[in-house]
Amino acid sequence: MSTLLTINCGKRTVVIAYADKKVEIARTTGMIYLLELLSHPWQQIDAEALARINKYDPDRNTEISETNLSQSETLASPIPYCDDLTISQVKQRLLVLVEEISEARAWNDPGRAEELIDEKESIEKYLCEVLSPQGRIRRMTSATRKACVAVNKALVRAIGQIAMADTDLAMLLQRSLKTWGRLCYTPGDELEIRIRYGD
Repeated sequence: MSTLLTINCGKRTVVIAYADKKVEIARTTGMIYLLELLSHPWQQIDAEALARINKYDPDRNTEISETNLSQSETLASPIPYCDDLTISQVKQRLLVLVEEISEARAWNDPGRAEELIDEKESIEKYLCEVLSPQGRIRRMTSATRKACVAVNKALVRAIGQIAMADTDLAMLLQRSLKTWGRLCYTPGDELEIRIRYGD
């Protein structure tokens, strides 16, 4: 059974409530980035797109489009979209999903099978985004490097804030995040997240 995690983002603080706990954290830029990812599970979001979300606006439309890189950008000092460890973990999860889908079908559980297939398709899409047809990790242009580094550092600090209050929750969120050039929140079965922007 999943745990309900409610997050209330105010002008200065973010309040996270779950089980019998309540944690209040400063509303930093990294927290805004984290909330944006949590609001759009499975969606690949460019670091540049996240970097543009830096102001509090409770009435804003939280939909965010996937941003295509300009073909005219130069390729000076390119950096990877992700690292080898992330790719390894994602591929391992893909293998597990294939087995779980087979089990769900064997047990005649179409609802569970559909959920697993959705996750599998999302992971396959992620791999297509970050890997070239030859299986090598794609590299981002120098124009995106500054945004990528800034966004990822801000997210690390935000997870660190949560870890100071609850290490287990921070680790759970961290395991669900794919970072670097294209960022994504891949929810598991442990948490059900609801986010509200208010006072």
